[in-house]
Amino acid sequence: MAWNNTLLTVIQQTSALLTDGPPEVAREIAMVDGAMYDAVNAATGEKYKPYAYTGKAVPSASADAAALQAGYAVMTSIFTGSAWNGTVPASVLTDITDTYSTARAALGTGPAMRKGLILGNAAAHAMIALRANDGSAAAIANGLTTYNPPGAGNPGVYVPPTSRPAMFP
Repeated sequence: MAWNNTLLTVIQQTSALLTDGPPEVAREIAMVDGAMYDAVNAATGEKYKPYAYTGKAVPSASADAAALQAGYAVMTSIFTGSAWNGTVPASVLTDITDTYSTARAALGTGPAMRKGLILGNAAAHAMIALRANDGSAAAIANGLTTYNPPGAGNPGVYVPPTSRPAMFP
């Protein structure tokens, strides 16, 4: 699945702008991969405990389509979210959409594929809902705000080189 490569490309683009620090990146990877895990798990009969998805197993669904849709829905949600406040470049959403369109075209058509897309969407929305109030929006906004630590300019006071809070060195 190409999602991890696309996610890394997107992370490189947003990190270069100093809008995506280590805490956000860890959350993004966990959300995308967790939703895909839940989608594939449900498509293959729920052999393992799901993380966020609470629906039933759909063994007649395409696991590839389920993973594709779960990754797409979560990544789109993350990078169009209000916490980013318009700081994500258009190329990020283009990369996400291009990956989805290419992989989607390769899947073809049929009932298993359609069921997989529906299942992937359900798994993605379960993950998005679970993480909706986790405090990340405030943390992202805080990370984008210029930070001057108390005592800045005095010997021994750490001042981040990018004016971001110390948790984003």
